[in-house]
Amino acid sequence: MGGSTTIDAAAVMGLEVKAAIALAPKAVTQHNITAATMVITGSADTEAIPFNVKRGYNRIPSSTTKAFVTIKGMTHHDWVDSTNYQAIARKLITSWHKVHLAGDSSFQTHISGTEHQKDVDAGLFTEFIYKSLKNKANR
Repeated sequence: MGGSTTIDAAAVMGLEVKAAIALAPKAVTQHNITAATMVITGSADTEAIPFNVKRGYNRIPSSTTKAFVTIKGMTHHDWVDSTNYQAIARKLITSWHKVHLAGDSSFQTHISGTEHQKDVDAGLFTEFIYKSLKNKANR
């Protein structure tokens, strides 16, 4: 319920919310999200199945800065059971909040810059899509 509830709250609160991060949402049904939204799941998650999560991510308006991340090998329970996956997620979560809440662009490198590319090259993600309104970046 946590990841889905994050999306629901961001939609209901509208412009009051600047950034949202949904961790392994089982369903994304909202269409009117304005907050910069990152959706994270794991490739081995059998509860928040990446295909279904991505379908919900695609419902987030194209007028919204958004990211869809599938961490390679991560299950639904690795949020509490695996420090390796937690470290990967923590870097993304911290960077998203620093960029979209604190306005600290130095963390952008972990979302779409050289540090992000190092993570991609290391095979940490099975999928990473980023759409920014500021620079129209797509990965």
